Amino acid sequence: MALLNVGYVGCGFMAQNVHLPNLRQSAQCALEGLAEVRTDLGRKVQAKFGIPRLYDSHRAIALTVKQALAVTEAAQTPGARLMVGYMMQYDAGYQLAQAKVKEMRAAGRLGDLTYVRSHGFRGDWIAGADTAMETSAEPLPPENWEGPDWLPPACLHAYVGYLQQYLHNLNLVRYLLDAGDDARVTAVDLDDRDAAGIVSLRVKGVRAVLETGSLRHHRWDDHTQIYFRSGWIHAWVPPLLNENLPAEVEIYYGGDSHAYERPLPREHWSWAYRREMEGFLQAVRTGEEFLSPGEDAVTDVRLMEDIFRKHVKDAGHRACLDQDRGQGYVI
Repeated sequence: MALLNVGYVGCGFMAQNVHLPNLRQSAQCALEGLAEVRTDLGRKVQAKFGIPRLYDSHRAIALTVKQALAVTEAAQTPGARLMVGYMMQYDAGYQLAQAKVKEMRAAGRLGDLTYVRSHGFRGDWIAGADTAMETSAEPLPPENWEGPDWLPPACLHAYVGYLQQYLHNLNLVRYLLDAGDDARVTAVDLDDRDAAGIVSLRVKGVRAVLETGSLRHHRWDDHTQIYFRSGWIHAWVPPLLNENLPAEVEIYYGGDSHAYERPLPREHWSWAYRREMEGFLQAVRTGEEFLSPGEDAVTDVRLMEDIFRKHVKDAGHRACLDQDRGQGYVI
């Protein structure tokens, strides 16, 4: 089969450290085009990766349900396809965890599924990555974000930061429970200053909690635990740029046996970002369904709007005080 010609938008940190190297190394594609509004940086990255064509335009990421629906509608155009980069769904460890959740629910070995806890306190996600970066003195392009109509302008920066980080956690909970669109927000308790706190949800009838915050941690403090009546399935990820190391999985069997199991995924040395890119290229080439289609993100953006709507309503004018002073949220 012929190689797939690929164009990539942006020359920032993730482009140079993750996505462009993965595309260049893939045997499925030819990296033919690059778009970057900063001309000098674009030329440097174009030369570094040997990309034939450079363009000076880009498109923004959807931040609202209205925008997300518009994007998914555009993807219905004949020949157009849309995938969302939910790399956690492509992590071999999380795929194993999802399979184990399905297995335990079907067999009833651990009893009913009762509770899900998603904990995201971040930490050192770069993991000592020392890839040489191309830089430029050119100013960054202006932030041209269009938030929800109901969101106070002073809260937009906090909303975007929270969305970019925790949309992945929301999606992962739905993925592990195979919940589809069956998810709703029930309670929100976030700090005024940095939106750290707790969000309660019902996901496919199961109570779930999203814990958000920050921690100066030497690894990446992000893990998800699925509780049953008589045990749990626990999965946690390494720092995101720690290549070739998937999420680790632990299963605890309660009751009379009190046994632990640490199963390994088939691809026990793999990287979620590379598997995500290969999955995208494979689906485009073959026409098969994406693991994380565009429609998948609409639900997560809906949940994100509901979270911040409740946060702003409960906190009132205090919700974005630091943003008013130019401090921003620590997201």
